[in-house]
Amino acid sequence: MYYNYLYNRGDISKYLSENNQEDSGLKELIKDVLEKQIDEDIEDDNLDKAQKDLEIAIKNEPDNPNLNNSLAYLNYKKGDYDSALKNINFALEKEPDNKNLISNKIELIDKQNDLTDDSKNFLVNKLIDKEADKDIQNKALDVTLKNVEKGKVELNDETMEKLLDNKNNQEDNQEINLKNNINESKTAKLISANILNKSKKEGKEGQYTINKELKSKINENLTNPNMKNELLSSYKCISNLEEKDIEMPMKIITDNIEYESNSKAIDESVNVLSSIVKNNKNVEVNEKTFTNLTDFINTNDYNQYSQVDEIIDKKEENNKTFWEKFQDKVNENVKKELKEIVNEFEDDKDKQYELIKHIKEKGYNITKNKLTYSQGEKKKTISNMFDCLNSIGKSNKGFTKENLNEMSNLMKINNSQSKDFQKFKKKEIIKVINNSMEANKKQILTNDLMDEISKEINTKKKSKKSFASFKYCIK
Repeated sequence: MYYNYLYNRGDISKYLSENNQEDSGLKELIKDVLEKQIDEDIEDDNLDKAQKDLEIAIKNEPDNPNLNNSLAYLNYKKGDYDSALKNINFALEKEPDNKNLISNKIELIDKQNDLTDDSKNFLVNKLIDKEADKDIQNKALDVTLKNVEKGKVELNDETMEKLLDNKNNQEDNQEINLKNNINESKTAKLISANILNKSKKEGKEGQYTINKELKSKINENLTNPNMKNELLSSYKCISNLEEKDIEMPMKIITDNIEYESNSKAIDESVNVLSSIVKNNKNVEVNEKTFTNLTDFINTNDYNQYSQVDEIIDKKEENNKTFWEKFQDKVNENVKKELKEIVNEFEDDKDKQYELIKHIKEKGYNITKNKLTYSQGEKKKTISNMFDCLNSIGKSNKGFTKENLNEMSNLMKINNSQSKDFQKFKKKEIIKVINNSMEANKKQILTNDLMDEISKEINTKKKSKKSFASFKYCIK
């Protein structure tokens, strides 16, 4: 009766304190109810009442991990994250394998402005623990990645090796179940961000030297389709690469330039290639990669609307295929309202979805139902490619004869490209060739390339300013 009276009053903590030595069975029930009520009070922001009950409960059971977890939650709600972390640490001493406590600690670490060594070590240990619960591991991964990107956490090479060992071996066509596996893409992103930060911290951005074992692990994981593009970014910072180390990254870069439709992925691949050449002057870019670079420049034009490629099976419609029909409409008026274009395919929602998706992938912008093309992205990509060619030309290897033939082809008239773009293209090629010859005194141009340069010289006015850009070509 007395219990019911106190419970209905919401004052069961009084019963607990007044009956410390009596009714052990009922006492346990009361404690369970009290813990539940405390958590409900905290959840409902009745913090003063919850704190009063917690003080009585913890006085009776100071080592109870659940009560200390509730106290941590109370302090969390008050914004006192340091005290909350101390409460969780105390609870974890009693139950170190409690998943709920571990998860709560990771959330509290995420609230810290400056991570303690204990917090850093805790995150790392959960990351590399092969037996850890994957939900816990992914939560630790998210918090670690955020802090690595902010420069607040740094992983050593040994930890990165273990982290790459702790990945999942996925087949190319095997679907990832993120609930049961650590997120591989974020793991790769963490490795790349960490290497970049370490190179910046040492004041040698792009000049970071990694040990042989880590280099091997990164290279090995490039075969994982879920990790390759994120891991590829780490090569922007590594300066101790040999020919054998760049075979796999070079293959990914080559494939991305040739097959990838996402401009950001292409840009990143080109930037990585440029960095590899700049930071490792004795490595050589293979012919396939070089050809893909020049082919991209020769088949694109940031002043024109890109052609729409086929991404789904063609279907005859009024003697015209799906994409031909769409291309006609784009050519008629590239700023035509999007809904007028896609309404042609209203009966086939799958095609309509693929159409809109493909429009975006190809660089078109969709705003206010208008279809326009973004020149900025394409120009940035092509400019990055010329920067990359410049890095190749200034490397110790310089341009091969085959490379120079490709450059010569780039300078030839291409009727599929606008005059302004061809003018820009020739200007950039001349700059690349000049820089290459300045850096490599033994660089010899092919006759075909010299002919193209001569044609360009003859079109310029004979002034110092005009001939300045041909300085080393003329020599």
